[in-house]
Amino acid sequence: MTIWQTTADDVQMMTAPCVAFVEDFNWLAQARLSTQKKPQCFVGNAHPNLPLCSSLDSNALNSPGINCDCSDLWPTIVQEGFNWHNQSYRVLNFCPSIKLTLGRPMSIMILHIFFDFNVSRAEADQDYYTNPLSSVAIYDPNLALRDAADLNTTRLIPINANGMTSISLIPNRRQYLNKGPIYDYTTNSSSMGAQGIVCDVSNTTGTYTYWKPCTAAVHLQFSTFARTTTSEVKTISVSSAIAQFGGWFAFPLFAAAWLSGQAVTARP
Repeated sequence: MTIWQTTADDVQMMTAPCVAFVEDFNWLAQARLSTQKKPQCFVGNAHPNLPLCSSLDSNALNSPGINCDCSDLWPTIVQEGFNWHNQSYRVLNFCPSIKLTLGRPMSIMILHIFFDFNVSRAEADQDYYTNPLSSVAIYDPNLALRDAADLNTTRLIPINANGMTSISLIPNRRQYLNKGPIYDYTTNSSSMGAQGIVCDVSNTTGTYTYWKPCTAAVHLQFSTFARTTTSEVKTISVSSAIAQFGGWFAFPLFAAAWLSGQAVTARP
């Protein structure tokens, strides 16, 4: 028999999570991942001429006030046909090969990714006008996306594909029996859309003709470094407890009986 118990600790820094941008094939209100423009990534404030995170040593990367450009750590292709709960998705997965560290609560990692959108198709399918949407899955950087999906330690979070989404993370972990701990982040998100749609591939006339891909800006930060771990632990069954501890309690009785028998035998 197993039970779940929770422990808590405070950590000095957090490794940035992996973030998969997930496009649903079957939902026309979702924007389509664009490869026209390379995605961007920043740890700390986003501005030109930042050093590449990959060029810094571990001491610099782990400093609380680090500002660096991690755009070179994006993959170069979109994964087609990622199956999740019997649904097929396109995925652009940001899971860098080096450890990106957020050195204090509210430190920020900024991801910019680009989309195209077909307003006419979305209107025809949904029967109403909608702003382009997409989703992200945030998961433990020590796992592959396939493993995180199968273990149910990540889930889809809606984002605005033409605006900014801020996602706050709480570092909760789950630990199954005889396994290492896995992050299963608690997330809270809010978003704000841009004023116009510049990425409508169906519009060739009018005010908002296609100009360039829409930008989705996703800001991620840990609101706290207070971490909780919920662990599966094995407990002893009632029958085993009786058998084990009852045996110990019975030992003095058996010993007393044996000594009494010896005393009777020794009498003249």
